[in-house]
Amino acid sequence: MLLVYAVPSLDISFYRPIDPFFVGQPGLLPLQVVNVGRTSAILGEMEVTADGADLSNNSTLVGLLDPGGYFTLDAMAVPMNPGPLDLTVTLHYIDDFNQRQIVIKELSVEVMEAI
Repeated sequence: MLLVYAVPSLDISFYRPIDPFFVGQPGLLPLQVVNVGRTSAILGEMEVTADGADLSNNSTLVGLLDPGGYFTLDAMAVPMNPGPLDLTVTLHYIDDFNQRQIVIKELSVEVMEAI
């Protein structure tokens, strides 16, 4: 018997255009993970982190995603500095061999000076 290791096919992105971000003001990060594969995926914790910003509501448990299914996470960020804010979205899952794995996606938003 041959065992095949299958990595879930996921798209991690924003589900709508980002509103402008300003230094010291809270802004919404409308994140989503979409299962673009042909089989269901059982996913664990989804977390977004960023250096240079205070984040809230930035982690959740995803669960089962059927093919074409999606899950959203509306995190809030309060950036501390103008310029690009680099976000790291980490998604945990258990692979076919019962080993912990992660998918990491880097996203970026532009932060402007407060008005």
